[in-house]
Amino acid sequence: MLAALKQIPLWLTLFILIPRGTTMWFALQDPTYVVSADSRGYLQLAHQLTTTQSFTSEFNGQRMPEVSRVPGYALFLALIGVTSEERYAVAVVAQTGLALLTLFAFFGLLRVRGSQSAAVLATFFLAADLTLLMHTPLIMTETLFTSVQTLWIFLTWDALKSPQAFPKSIGSGLLCGVLTLIKPIQMFFAPLLGLLLARKRWSSGVIALAFAALLPLVWVARNVNQMGFAGLTTQGGVDLLRYPAAAALARDSGQSWSATDTKLRRQLDQSHPNGFSTPLERSRAYQAQAKQIIREHSGSFVIWNLLGAARILGGTGLEMPLQLFARKTMVSSQDNASVQGEGTRQLVRKHPLLMAVLVIYVIFLLALYGGFCKGLLVLCAEDQKTFAIFLGIAVLYYLALASHQGYYRFRIPLMPLLAIGAGIGWQRARHLHGS
Repeated sequence: MLAALKQIPLWLTLFILIPRGTTMWFALQDPTYVVSADSRGYLQLAHQLTTTQSFTSEFNGQRMPEVSRVPGYALFLALIGVTSEERYAVAVVAQTGLALLTLFAFFGLLRVRGSQSAAVLATFFLAADLTLLMHTPLIMTETLFTSVQTLWIFLTWDALKSPQAFPKSIGSGLLCGVLTLIKPIQMFFAPLLGLLLARKRWSSGVIALAFAALLPLVWVARNVNQMGFAGLTTQGGVDLLRYPAAAALARDSGQSWSATDTKLRRQLDQSHPNGFSTPLERSRAYQAQAKQIIREHSGSFVIWNLLGAARILGGTGLEMPLQLFARKTMVSSQDNASVQGEGTRQLVRKHPLLMAVLVIYVIFLLALYGGFCKGLLVLCAEDQKTFAIFLGIAVLYYLALASHQGYYRFRIPLMPLLAIGAGIGWQRARHLHGS
């Protein structure tokens, strides 16, 4: 791969380095951009891992084993010594470095498996994505997940090519498990991975599935032992109420989403005047209420998820660079405008000149999706149908699982997959045009 890296064009190297260096510099001046409410939860867990070697948090005034979050990202923060907000600069520098390594590795790994132009185009698409760039310095899971995911995609590609090479199937399975402990959205992909590899060789599929389940099952066993909870995370019940259930009810009642969300949670919390005893009890109560609402408002639930998928694919996130570089909030957070797809509209109404930037970004996204579809056809024609199926299934998988609270942030897990397909697709189109 090192030889392949020598072939990266100078312009692409600069295109990777300059925007990330600029974003890092501005982020180092603005901790309010880097640290959010979610960040503080991860920082507290990293602090506990460092000081007490335990994965615990406070809930309703009591310290207990953490079951709302999985341990991967907090462990990463602990390993790089980021255990408080005051250490935010270390996270910014470390994650920017990790993002750079990921992009250069992405180019090298694709170059040794394909043509120079496909590697250049795919890396350009990945490096050019504004959402991925602006999330790089944030104390959130996205940068770490993308780095591990990139290695997983290429290792899975190799496993699909050479199913008799069991170490590659083992590695693909293990990395799938690691991804699950960084972001639980990965948890249901293990059976799909096993089925895809089993198409080539059934034993490879079984091995990949077993190793993909290994680390998550260890974490489930920990949760059972410490909290009596046979699952990875309790966050799903909370999110089900807060996003699709509250949104469906709001749509049918004519109220705002944020007001409905607040009202539902207040009602449930008031039904437990002494507070929920554990996150598991809260999750179960929220989930039960959410399921009832979804059954009663199923049509609006489906519409919300379809709109969520559209927001993931079409959201621009233009407010993020303006917030970082202009040092002020550009979009109202009163009703969670980004989640509802209102963020870009608010910006354009306030600043009509941004319409030009919006048009360019929309063209970029259309080129990305069009190239991806073309790339799947090219892979099928080149006797790599199973990998094409893997890319297509993975994109649909992430899109479906995130659509209930979808906005542009949830496009990030799709980006390495889309970029690979688009690079291959546009390379073939360029080749045909040139000939």
